[in-house]
Amino acid sequence: MKKTTTLCLAPVLLCMSALAYSNTIYTYNGPNLTGTGDHLSISFTTTTPLAPSKSYITLPSANFVSGYVTVMNTNGIVPGLNTPIESLQVHTDSAGNIDAWNIFGGISTLTGLAPTMQGTDTQAYSMNTLVFIPGSDIPGAVGLVTGAYNYEQATIVNFYSSCANAPAGTNCTLAGNGQPYGYSYSGIINPAHTNGSWWQISQDNTNPPPATINFNGTFPAGTVGTAYSTSLTVTNGTPPYVWTATGLPNGLTFSNGSILGTPTTPGTYSVNIGLSDSTQASASHTYSVVINPAVATCSNKDAVITSVGRNFIVVNGGLNLADHVWYTPSAAGTTFTGGTTGFLTGELVDFTGTLDPVAGCYATSMTVKPAPTVGNYTVKDEGRKKITAFGDHYVFVGTKKIIWNSTSSYTLNAAQIKVGMIAEWKGLRDKATGIVLAKSLVIN
Repeated sequence: MKKTTTLCLAPVLLCMSALAYSNTIYTYNGPNLTGTGDHLSISFTTTTPLAPSKSYITLPSANFVSGYVTVMNTNGIVPGLNTPIESLQVHTDSAGNIDAWNIFGGISTLTGLAPTMQGTDTQAYSMNTLVFIPGSDIPGAVGLVTGAYNYEQATIVNFYSSCANAPAGTNCTLAGNGQPYGYSYSGIINPAHTNGSWWQISQDNTNPPPATINFNGTFPAGTVGTAYSTSLTVTNGTPPYVWTATGLPNGLTFSNGSILGTPTTPGTYSVNIGLSDSTQASASHTYSVVINPAVATCSNKDAVITSVGRNFIVVNGGLNLADHVWYTPSAAGTTFTGGTTGFLTGELVDFTGTLDPVAGCYATSMTVKPAPTVGNYTVKDEGRKKITAFGDHYVFVGTKKIIWNSTSSYTLNAAQIKVGMIAEWKGLRDKATGIVLAKSLVIN
């Protein structure tokens, strides 16, 4: 007969009957944090003992099953500070005991992007790197750490769309990027000055906990019209697996732990993922997934540069938002042709980019070409049409651009040019660009 045993796991009280199984449990209780009676308590389980004189820098490398970094006081767990371990880096001495560590636990409900991010981010971690990663067992790690570097900290940080929307009495302030935030629990930092004697090792003769879903954080944000892809990986369990998913954003599908597709509707979605394995172990979690609106684009071809600023140019007189074009200080993504080496008024530019509703067009690619010269204009062109747009030394009649210079006969029979006025011209058109250089131009 198979032996069964009943298990109650702490700090989350979960009782179950399970088949006999041998796990190794590592526990740690740190000193009181500065100015409080609180201390960090760490507990994690591995399927096999950690080997002597070895560094483990990922959860899978340590055969990690589950674990928590918890803040404790005389009343038990400090509310909200029972954080699942997200990353684990430990080193063992010659006897297999932990003598250095960097263990991080966290819980996040954050949605959106700064500076209007919302939700709560909880962190608790302990670090003692006196001899961490000595380099004997990790290629290239020799001398990576010199001397002691140790402390412990726990925080609960609440982020708000604005301080005005924060609960009454909240100590809300602005981060350097303008993000409103406030602490529910903070300032708990204390040099640990601990060593391997603070760790205890014990055996757990019960079944490992059910399979857990781990994909290194929350779902990444997506954008309407842009292909989306992310995957979940099982860190414990027995194949084959059965997955379920509800609440997916429109346009996305879920299969065997992979989320694929192209989002069609912006919004914040609550997605529940479920998992069970062949032993009937199961796990589920709800994630917040943000789908942002489609990114507006901007582009132009043979636009005339009418002014040049610091990291931006203005084309076609800047009448439209997309006529204000930004580029990086190194002009990355810009191609200069025909002997051009920079941005000068009168030159022509082709560009594509993303449109900011306030600042204008942020170019992702640009081609700057020489200013048209009289020698390029060879095709006779004339007409009489309404002006649809205008700028510095040019007008548009429909999609045709007419420019003039000091060689042109130019008459304006009004105080200023306005859309809807009549342009009557005679001149020569450039075959390559379609731009007309007027020999004579009358605007009424």
